[in-house]
Amino acid sequence: MKRKSILIFALLFMLICSIASAARPSVTADDSYFDPDVGQYILTGNVVIMIGTRTITADSARFSPITMEVWGDDGVSFKQDGITFTGGSVYVKGPARTAYIKGGSHF
Repeated sequence: MKRKSILIFALLFMLICSIASAARPSVTADDSYFDPDVGQYILTGNVVIMIGTRTITADSARFSPITMEVWGDDGVSFKQDGITFTGGSVYVKGPARTAYIKGGSHF
C-alpha cells in the first residue's frame, strides 16, 4: 500500500510540474520592474510577451503573472496560430483566451 501511495504521489508531482512549465510565460523588455502593490510587471520598450502560442508585442505594457492578463499600448501586435492583429492597444485575458484590440485595428 505504501509503495502504491508513493507511486501515485510521484505521478501527480510530475503532472503538476509539466502543467506549470507549459503555462510559463516569456517576458522581455528594454526596461521592467515589478510593482508589488498591484502584482504586475511594468514593461517599456520593445516589449515581447509569449504565453503558449500567443505572442504580444508593444512599446509599453503591464503584465500580471498571477492572472495572466496583459495590457499593452502603442505599436501593439497580437499573434496566435499564424493570425496577426495590430492596433493601438490590447487587453489579453489569459485564462479566458480572449484579446481585445482597439485603435486602428488591422487583421
